[in-house]
Amino acid sequence: MGYKKAYGTTVDGDELFLRYRECFQAEGETASDYLTRLHQQLTRVVEADGVNIQQVNNVRVQQFCRGYLYNEELLMKLDLKRRNLAPNFVDLLREVQREEQRVLEKDSRRKTDKKEMPAAKRAAVMAQSTVVREDHRVKHLEEVVAQLQQQLSAALASPPSVTPRPAPRYPTRAPRKRPMVCFNCGQLGHRMEGCTNPRDAERVQQQMIARSQPPRGSGNDSGHQ
Repeated sequence: MGYKKAYGTTVDGDELFLRYRECFQAEGETASDYLTRLHQQLTRVVEADGVNIQQVNNVRVQQFCRGYLYNEELLMKLDLKRRNLAPNFVDLLREVQREEQRVLEKDSRRKTDKKEMPAAKRAAVMAQSTVVREDHRVKHLEEVVAQLQQQLSAALASPPSVTPRPAPRYPTRAPRKRPMVCFNCGQLGHRMEGCTNPRDAERVQQQMIARSQPPRGSGNDSGHQ
């Protein structure tokens, strides 16, 4: 029995089936829309006796896999070719829509990650700048310590001559002796030549500042006995 189109031209089932086999996904057409369009054309083929009603599900799945062109990942997820029993139209449409939703959510997460990347890059740049500033500060302290060590070595190599001073009229209190300072770790009680501690440039600088100030209790006692 032939199939008569709305404008009055009679088309047999074989010709409709050939047209159905040339039905491919259009660019920009979603998988669910393409499947619905296939189903509508296949319904006309069945009405024109172009396909056995018992083969409808298999024919639909075959053409969907053949004509769906723009998302290979979706076909791989559905894995229709390896199924022993082809799903009917309603079940297949439900699976396709589920996969479409999954792809949309995946794309949405990818776009969100791309928006967050500049903020992460800014944080990395700020952290790198902090490290650079800290390196400069440590290098400056090391240079200060090196200069102090050179000055100390020069002083030990050629001690300055001391001009004799007249004895004071009144007894003076002996100045408090400063403890020795290590110019490697900044701790008191030993010298850098035998120091095994790690270098602490900041602590050494603090000790040098403290040594530049007059010791407490130094100077002459004022007053007669």
